[in-house]
Amino acid sequence: MTRTRIYSGWSNLVIAAAAMVATLPGRTQGLGLITEPLLADLGISRVDYAQINLWATLIGATFCLVCGRLLDRLGARVVLTTILILLGGSVVGMSMASGSASLLITASLTRGFGQSALSVASLALVGMWFAKRLNFAMGVYSVLVGIGFIIAFPTVGQAVLATGWRSTWLMVGLAQLLVLAPIVWWTVRNRPEDEGRRPGRHR
Repeated sequence: MTRTRIYSGWSNLVIAAAAMVATLPGRTQGLGLITEPLLADLGISRVDYAQINLWATLIGATFCLVCGRLLDRLGARVVLTTILILLGGSVVGMSMASGSASLLITASLTRGFGQSALSVASLALVGMWFAKRLNFAMGVYSVLVGIGFIIAFPTVGQAVLATGWRSTWLMVGLAQLLVLAPIVWWTVRNRPEDEGRRPGRHR
């Protein structure tokens, strides 16, 4: 493979950070932004919601188990794009939940594809592209993720207050489906070796 001049590791790192921020709907902090209006809307008690959240978290955690193998077999581009599509669909589905059963299913999928699978794929993408300078790369990644969450939390929170949790979750899901997933598909490169480089080698 012909070696390219521009090292794609840095663009992949930015995409990986954006993907980590996109896990927001599947994280406890993200779900906390919609908990109160969700409970009022669906008429679910706090105890029942806690049980739903517990099972959703446990079920969602199992989604991590296959990520590594899929990344090795299919590549980061396919896996990240697919996870984002599935996560976006799950968030859209959650915005339409009508009761405890549908909430359990969609929350489990959101936890699984968001907090679990997408987090693993995001971190793995950085590791695939950086070896010699992994510590520095992870530092940059952490700063970008922090900035992303600083922007995302108040933005989503204000949207919940302004338009309601269903509309907000629908918009978040559609953004993952129609904006971030296509960007990942067209931007992410699988491995440095595909560009004739070793991981972390810029020259």
